[in-house]
Amino acid sequence: MFRQEIFPTPIWYGNSADDEIRLKAKDLAYKFRNDVEEAGLVSEGWDEHIITKDQKAFDKSGVTSFYSDNLATNKEWEEVTEFIINMAGTMLSDTHDVTGMRIANMWTTIYPKGAFVPQHIHSYFEVSGVYYVAAEQECGDIVFQDPAWVAKTMNIKGAGKTIFPGPPTKFSYSPNPGDMLLFPSWLPHSTKPNKSDSDRIIVSFNLLFEGISYLAP
Repeated sequence: MFRQEIFPTPIWYGNSADDEIRLKAKDLAYKFRNDVEEAGLVSEGWDEHIITKDQKAFDKSGVTSFYSDNLATNKEWEEVTEFIINMAGTMLSDTHDVTGMRIANMWTTIYPKGAFVPQHIHSYFEVSGVYYVAAEQECGDIVFQDPAWVAKTMNIKGAGKTIFPGPPTKFSYSPNPGDMLLFPSWLPHSTKPNKSDSDRIIVSFNLLFEGISYLAP
């Protein structure tokens, strides 16, 4: 009765049953991987910004179009882009003025077995998102990290007891095909290694807003 939690962090979740657009995005993701001359790696290659032509490296570490192409301006991805902006707009409409909202940049990433992405943020943006094109069980959770984790865990004593009690400083989400997650771009996040025998395929994006973003209370 005395304690109140403050400074919550919003995450938006939705799922679409539109398998046609999801499968189209899957085909386009593989087309990118097979046709691209040079692309970035994920897993250990992410932090080092490794760009390579080696298809074997793509198959081992995972590959992303982040450095190769802004898919939001790619004609082949136009239908997928429209779907993502419409779904994101529906999910944000209760809290954001989505008039004029658009995708600043969009990219696809394929994670084979064992692949992951280290912790990072999406600098310069307000809201970012990920759409799960392919996500089998144990394909690798997305993990969000409380940016204030140092302050909130510095006084831990014994078996998780702390002078400054609060919620856990990490949140894991197990994705399903068709899921979309939206989150503040400053929120640190990573993914666990893909333990399934199938590729995890995602489409990631950053959103831009015109004028005042948040609706009045």
